[in-house]
Amino acid sequence: MEYVWDRVDEVGAPEELVEVQEGLESWDVVRAYRGAMRELTGAVGVLDLGAGPGGETTYVGMDNSLAMARRALARGRRMVVGDATALPFADAAFAAVRADRVFQHLAHPVRALAEAARVARPGGPVVVADPDQSTLLIDAGGCPLAAEVTEFRRTHVRNADFAGRAADAFETAGLIDVGARRWRLTLTDPARAFGIITWGQAMVEEGLFDRRQCREWEQALAAGPFRYQLDYVVTVGFRAA
Repeated sequence: MEYVWDRVDEVGAPEELVEVQEGLESWDVVRAYRGAMRELTGAVGVLDLGAGPGGETTYVGMDNSLAMARRALARGRRMVVGDATALPFADAAFAAVRADRVFQHLAHPVRALAEAARVARPGGPVVVADPDQSTLLIDAGGCPLAAEVTEFRRTHVRNADFAGRAADAFETAGLIDVGARRWRLTLTDPARAFGIITWGQAMVEEGLFDRRQCREWEQALAAGPFRYQLDYVVTVGFRAA
């Protein structure tokens, strides 16, 4: 399965990826943990790394995708196109820095975290939210192939377990008073579960399933019951005064 989230503008239809991100903004669990992120950062002087299509319009957004930035601008967001590992901002330029579902996709998440800490003001929070794929549970009517599908998903997220170990990375970046909270996502409709209905074919193409296994998995998805469950983790740390 081709990895696209770190290079949205290079895919054939980046607008489709923009729409995926806009759709996720309406999910209850995303709205819930984003509310907690806002409580930690406030609404003024906040840099939003990997801002995507711009749902949080009060923040200064930055993304490496022109397609995402254009959609955010159309929604009234102030946007900068740039690289999270080399932020085009002065030291201590922002009251707070946040990133929602971004670090899971970065090639160099620790370097990006150090940059986030650099541009936060002394005493300011750095807040990162990501799904913890180590908590992923997939069930489709008890189909035994679910374990292989779960492992497939985990191996196709670049930093699958970053959320679960983010606290250590925060401390390495020099952030203090580090803490974390978790929110659980549970989906019961496979059509909403991150494209899972296409994964069987993708596993055939990668030599992980044969055609019989693909059919068995797709039949299990159709028959149900279905459950896709994982935790979203919000980690916060503060730049030392």
